[in-house]
Parts: sequence; structure tokens; C-alpha cells
Amino acid sequence: MIATLQRLLLVFAGAIALSASGIAQVTTDVSTAMSQGEAAYVGRRYAEAVRWYGLAAEQGNAKAQNNLGLMYAS
Repeated sequence: MIATLQRLLLVFAGAIALSASGIAQVTTDVSTAMSQGEAAYVGRRYAEAVRWYGLAAEQGNAKAQNNLGLMYAS
């Protein structure tokens, strides 16, 4: 449980670092971000999934916001 929480915190910190550096600020449409996020999640590339879901969530996509919440909760 602690190890999982530590991994999630690391993913979250990485997502913040990417967004702060401007890498995650790439303009993309929500459907592309969602499909990329889902593909990354299925492929167990969780940091990438967080980045893509974060891009869609920032644009107001409720499913992306929910997926991020579920990832952080688990």
C-alpha cells in the first residue's frame, strides 16, 4: 500500500514537472488526449496516461478528470 502511494506521488510529481517545463502544454484535442491516455493506461505506462488524461482534464473533460481521480486513489 505504501509503495503504491509512493509510486503515485512520483507519477504526480513527474506530471507537475512536465507541465511546469512546458512539455505537457502541447495543444491537442480532447479525443486525441483521451485515446492516447487510454492506450497508455492499458499499456501500463501510467506516467504517460496521467499526462494525457491531465491534458484532457484541463480542457474540462469529465471522464479524464474521473480517470485521473481513480488513478490517484488507487
